Amino acid sequence: MNKKDYSGWLYGGNQKGRPQDLGYWMGYQITKAYFDRMPDKKQAVSDILNIRNASQFLEASGYADRFK
Repeated sequence: MNKKDYSGWLYGGNQKGRPQDLGYWMGYQITKAYFDRMPDKKQAVSDILNIRNASQFLEASGYADRFK
């Protein structure tokens, strides 16, 4: 998430032991967690379409909490 080389995660990147395009799936899971968590769905869609800080968005989604 904090690197400039996305080839292992996006664009059909082929990493041993990891499905291709895993980044798209992870992005969907994080976005879904954020949307499901927000009571105002209209605002949630606006927030998703205007993400400015990926770290803050991940935190707000609560998705990473399930791995602590």
